[in-house]
Amino acid sequence: MEKPGTIMSKIPMPAWSSVDTLVIKGFLYDTDMNIMKKMASLKYADLSDAYISESPETTAENKRHREALNAAAKLIGAAGEMAYKDGKMSTPSYLMAKSIAEMESSEIKEADENCIIPAECFEGLKQLETVKMPRRAVSIGSRAFAGCTNLRNVEFPPYVKTIGSEAFCDCEKLTINSLPKTITKIGDGAFKNCRSIY
Repeated sequence: MEKPGTIMSKIPMPAWSSVDTLVIKGFLYDTDMNIMKKMASLKYADLSDAYISESPETTAENKRHREALNAAAKLIGAAGEMAYKDGKMSTPSYLMAKSIAEMESSEIKEADENCIIPAECFEGLKQLETVKMPRRAVSIGSRAFAGCTNLRNVEFPPYVKTIGSEAFCDCEKLTINSLPKTITKIGDGAFKNCRSIY
């Protein structure tokens, strides 16, 4: 893929349901990955030489969400300040409201601009057995592989830092002997109902 956002022109829609092996090299957007869930016969996916990032639309949407959260945080802070001065709020509640108000946009993080495994991108692919993730990926999104009940082998990126909540939930046959040492955060239920994790 030389240009992100063009995967649909490379893999025609009538072929989606019959694809069982997929090897992608080059650049993709998170929105390109939406077609993966439509590949019900997919067994093997090699994205090791792919680079997946947010699309401009996703980046803009995340920015809008951040701005809305920041505005709400400021309102909570102002209301808490007034209620505390009027004696209508306890000190612990006031301190919590103040800490919310002092959140800066940098604390409500947008997705890293580096390579990612988007949330829900392979979710529910019951035939999927093997995945090689992009080598440069730094995060695996929430529910990225949830419900892939036949997933056995996953090649983790060597520099991955975060695994989202329920990323591998219900991957009953998944076997992992060790995780990369670069991981700093694993979300809630990331490996829930995975019976073969060591």
